[in-house]
Formats: sequence, C-alpha cells, structure tokens
Amino acid sequence: MIAEVHDLVLNNRRVTVVEIHRLLGISVGTIHTIMHQHLKFRKICEQWVSHQLTAEQRNNRMELSLSHLQRYHEEEYGFLSHIVAGDETWCHHFEPESKSQSKQWKHATSPPPKKSKAVHTSYGNVMMSFFFDHKGPLLVEFLERGTTINAQRYQATLQNLKRAIKSKRPGMLFNGVIFLHDNARPHTANAVKTTLQQFRWETLEHPPYSPDLSPCDFHVFGPLK
Repeated sequence: MIAEVHDLVLNNRRVTVVEIHRLLGISVGTIHTIMHQHLKFRKICEQWVSHQLTAEQRNNRMELSLSHLQRYHEEEYGFLSHIVAGDETWCHHFEPESKSQSKQWKHATSPPPKKSKAVHTSYGNVMMSFFFDHKGPLLVEFLERGTTINAQRYQATLQNLKRAIKSKRPGMLFNGVIFLHDNARPHTANAVKTTLQQFRWETLEHPPYSPDLSPCDFHVFGPLK
C-alpha cells in the first residue's frame, strides 16, 4: 500500500489526496498517515522565478560566485572595502506631516487637537536608486513621478554617486572602486560602460537573471519595504 502511494506521487507530484483515494480505495486518513509519517512527504507551492536558467547560465553563476569567493579569501577586507553596490526599485513615496505642520491655534480652555493616524502627502510609486558600501548608504535618489531609469538618467546618477563617494569616503576614489550592479539594460548600455571606464572603476561581473546574487535585492530592498 505504501509503495503504491509512493509510485503515484512520483508519477504525478501534483496528485491530490482525493485522487489517491479514488485510485487506490484507501481512506483519506490512511493516506495522510502514509504521506506524512511513512513517506515524509509534504506539499508545498512552486516558487515563481522570472526566468528559467539554462545549464550554461547555472554554470556561469557557479563559476562567478566561486571566483568572487576566491578573491575574498585572497584579499579579504581589501576586496570588500572597495565594493560599491547599487540598484533601483519602486517604492511608495510620501512626506509625513511634521509636528510643526500639525499645530493649531487654540484657546487656553480648548481641548488639545488629536489625530488618529499619520497625515502625509502621498506621491504614489516612484523609482528609487540606492547605492551603498560596507560602511553604509552612499546615495539615495528618487526619480520624478512617472519616470523610470534609462541610460542617460543612469549616467547622471553615477556622476552624483561619484561626488557622494568623494564627500563621504575620502580616499576611496584614489584607492579604487569595485562597482557592482546587475545586468539591467540601462546598466549595460555602451554610454554607461564608457562612463565607468572614464571613472576607472572596476565593474564586478554579475551573472544574468540572478537577482538573488545582488546585495540590494537580497539584503536591502526586502527589509526596506
């Protein structure tokens, strides 16, 4: 009986308990016991991914990850301290009302004003560019509402990032910047590549369709939102 249930599951990972009951004539309770206690199965939802990687792309991910790890073992802090990472994301932008803005004129005998929730001016979803290094944030920029990033806008952001590094991390531009961003189209445009070459920044290679290897997507944007 256990072997029959096992074979059904291996032939169709989406088979339901009701279908097994109809095919084998086993009670639902017995099926649950076999599935969980004997076969140690549990049913989970498929994880959505934006792109199915080919074998070559998976190998590329592994090789690049091992290469970066090897470089870290060889250079340690000298490697990590030079990395500047950045990316863009959509976020809800609003300006909370300050205490000064909420003040009202009242008589001495008037009850104090109250509000049940924070009052703010909402600008809807806007695109945010965020860059940081091992010490913390370097640059946060919000694009105009209704606009998105393109190569020309990204070049301007990189110029602002360079000024931010010069101001907040004295000596870093001289010692060398290792720049990490993903392979979004504005990031890989020829004009952007030329700008990074003029900056003399090393670009850390990033495998395609791999947001889970980006520090921004993996470590920053989730908790931020």
